[in-house]
Amino acid sequence: MTTQKNTQSTDKQFPPTFRFFNYKVYQESKNWYQEVSHLKGILEDNTDLWYQVKSNMTSLVMNIAAASTKLPDEAKRYLGNSITAANKAMACLDIACDLKVITNEELEALSEGFKGIIIQLKGFIKVLGKPSQRSNKPAKNEQLTLTKQ
Repeated sequence: MTTQKNTQSTDKQFPPTFRFFNYKVYQESKNWYQEVSHLKGILEDNTDLWYQVKSNMTSLVMNIAAASTKLPDEAKRYLGNSITAANKAMACLDIACDLKVITNEELEALSEGFKGIIIQLKGFIKVLGKPSQRSNKPAKNEQLTLTKQ
């Protein structure tokens, strides 16, 4: 009897309905969620603080997913909520540092991950903002140019 090796790719294949799976910022936020999860044991004595970190990390990821199904203006709001969640999680980690639960070095390393995600989210919001900021009417400068001819 011979066995066949599984030659299928281990990469996940998702239908277009779940397009957020393909967003780099979604994948990085999910990875960052796992990275921050190692703090659970460290923050066990501060359950309220851990709950806030976990809740905001979940919110960060979930709002990116929710944004993928919305029109641009509403998507920007959801992505803004993700930025807020990242800031709130970072504030909790800053408190953990003040309480000497994590070191300044750990806080700095964690903040770098959050910075990268926030930069991507802001870029995403900026891209979404471009089409909705422009109406079909030409700008004043364009009207002046047209009337000069």
